[in-house]
Amino acid sequence: MKNFNIFAKAALIFGLALAMSACGKSKADVEVGSDNLVSFEETEKDFVGSCKKLAWPEGYEVPEHLDDVKDANFEAGYGNTRASQYWEAAWQEEWLNNYKTNPEKAKKALKELEKATSMPYLGPDKCDDNTRKAFKDSLEKAKAGDPSGFEENLKLNDPR
Repeated sequence: MKNFNIFAKAALIFGLALAMSACGKSKADVEVGSDNLVSFEETEKDFVGSCKKLAWPEGYEVPEHLDDVKDANFEAGYGNTRASQYWEAAWQEEWLNNYKTNPEKAKKALKELEKATSMPYLGPDKCDDNTRKAFKDSLEKAKAGDPSGFEENLKLNDPR
């Protein structure tokens, strides 16, 4: 029970961090000369380009557009982060759908998810140590046949 509480808190923190990173500023709120913020169009281009570079589960419908406020500016890199979050959710769902019935597909999903730890969206400039630990813990649980980490993450943080 203690481990579940720790994981639930970490997942909640990750969800809050995700929500905070999704907040954009209206064009009126942006300071003149700010180079950390980019337009929706630039962010969506980054999102679509990032989606094209990622491997997806067979048959998964990759998002063609970023579903966010169009009249806003976003932190540079948000498009890539959002694409990576969709990717993570897709592969976690792939594992959940197959770990009992199709070991090869489940193994492939875990192999893909192992790449996340070296991706920018889980880097120190995009998320905190607790979030990375929660991800790694849920991945280790899945490797041991325990779906609870992925289930909890999708329940709290699924961007779809």
